[in-house]
Amino acid sequence: MISYDDQQFQWAKDSLIEGNLQDAIDGKGMLSVHREGNTFAAGSNVTVSAGGGEKETSIVGTLGDVPYSYGADSTTDSMTGMAVCSEELFRKLTGEDGYAVLDVQLNRDATDSQVQEIRKVMEQECGGSVAFSDKRIGNKETKGASYSMSVFLYGFLAVIAMIGFFNIINNIAMSVSARMREYGAMRAIGMTVRQLNRMVLGETMTYTVFGVLLGCVIGLPLNKVLFQNLVTSRWGDEWSVPGWELLVIVFIMLGSVCLAIMGPVKQIKKMTVVDTISRE
Repeated sequence: MISYDDQQFQWAKDSLIEGNLQDAIDGKGMLSVHREGNTFAAGSNVTVSAGGGEKETSIVGTLGDVPYSYGADSTTDSMTGMAVCSEELFRKLTGEDGYAVLDVQLNRDATDSQVQEIRKVMEQECGGSVAFSDKRIGNKETKGASYSMSVFLYGFLAVIAMIGFFNIINNIAMSVSARMREYGAMRAIGMTVRQLNRMVLGETMTYTVFGVLLGCVIGLPLNKVLFQNLVTSRWGDEWSVPGWELLVIVFIMLGSVCLAIMGPVKQIKKMTVVDTISRE
């Protein structure tokens, strides 16, 4: 069990998976920390054994992660749970008032000598009663891995998007070219170039709409399954519909459609009825 002050609770906002952070700040309950296979659900009650007695409190939310390390329970050979509460609730449950956690956030240009000076001061002032933990290397490794994975994934998605983009343009151009004699026959019986262009646009938009719908029907369930297996099971983040990502896909599709019909439309305008009909 760890106590947070107001500033630490503000930092914890980004890792809140469910529940009410303000209730934890007000001392109405604790926040459980998500662990695979070992997480207390929001709304459940827990009994805390500390200070020579047992006291009951509730779980008001769940955090995805905390910047502290904790190991395994040797008696059960399983990972122990962790909970975060306010300093007031911590004192009430444990009876301890000499316990504190001090977080220090450094600027990007902080040097090793400055960190060592902080460690030296803490050891001189508190002696062996303080545990000093330097998270800089771990944080850098985590950020580096995150950036590398982001570059790989988004680069891969960009390549797929470009392939789809040019594939749409190529397919529409080939479709219009293959039906050029039909367009010529339509013009011969009185269809105007404008009506012909609208027909091509309508056909293209039909492909686009059904393509987007089919992609959503197949892609969203697959995205949900992958997210739950790779992310939710490990960090507890709940899946949600990727709205912004879907909008980006729709805009890419619309952009490719607009570019795809520009070439065939210009070609149809330039060709006479005789040329269009006689074209192989």
